[in-house]
Amino acid sequence: MFSITIWGTRGSIACPGQYTNEFGGNTTCLEVRADGNVCCVDFGTGVRPFGEYLEEHDLPAGLTHINFFITHTHWDHIIGFPMFKPVFIKGMKIDIYSTYMPNGKSLKGLLRNELSYEYWPVNLRELNADIRFHQVREETLRFPGGLRVITHYLNHPAPDLGYRFEYGGKSIVVIHDSEPFFNQFLPFSKGGRASFFDIDASREAAKAAEEGNAKIISFMKAADIVVYDAQYTEEEYKTEKLNWGHSSYQCAAQNSIAAGVKHLLLNHHDPSRSDSELLAYEKKLKKEYGSQINIDMAREGASFNL
Repeated sequence: MFSITIWGTRGSIACPGQYTNEFGGNTTCLEVRADGNVCCVDFGTGVRPFGEYLEEHDLPAGLTHINFFITHTHWDHIIGFPMFKPVFIKGMKIDIYSTYMPNGKSLKGLLRNELSYEYWPVNLRELNADIRFHQVREETLRFPGGLRVITHYLNHPAPDLGYRFEYGGKSIVVIHDSEPFFNQFLPFSKGGRASFFDIDASREAAKAAEEGNAKIISFMKAADIVVYDAQYTEEEYKTEKLNWGHSSYQCAAQNSIAAGVKHLLLNHHDPSRSDSELLAYEKKLKKEYGSQINIDMAREGASFNL
């Protein structure tokens, strides 16, 4: 069995309430299962109901090991860690993979701060599970049963990894918090001309941006399912959100189509986006891109088997 389940769909901050019931109000958390491997991407607030599901269904059946893959360490992607019930269970083994960070910092160190007594009643060293931390770069990780997880750096203010899960000839790609690469000279120029910069440097920047975007498309190549950060509309992105580290619906769709992706799930919904707004955008995107790709807004609780 190779499957993905959505436990959290929001970016920035959790937003439960009557206007977010259909798509969910928890921040990002995705479960991926391949054979006997139980994996999860990110410790957003959605990890709490994920842990409760495991406690009810999998722990009684003998589950003793979980792999976590953390895209980056912004609050909305790690804030749920202290509420994940398996970390309190003796005998549970939890391996957590994340990228290297500047100045010698690590995810373990940040979580140690998060679970200090000033913020939380339980200290990191008091957790009962055997928790092991692994720092990774762009590489291929191999797990029992033939599961491979390939990592790729994304464009975001914090060091950030995308993950490609491959199993049994199928693939699931998770791209959370990723902005298109762009020529940094152009937004500050007049009339589209970087007149006060060296023109050759501007051309090199444009080439580097093009290569960065091509690598993202290659990373998603022919994936069966891609979960892609799409927090903004194209207009919002270009007029207000440049350099914020997120993509637009249109960018996610166009890149996925270029990569030959079969099913695109748009995730990391803006916390201000209501169900009615997301439904309207989904309808619009299906009309615009539906003939080229299967496209949906991610919904909390949705599962897909490959």
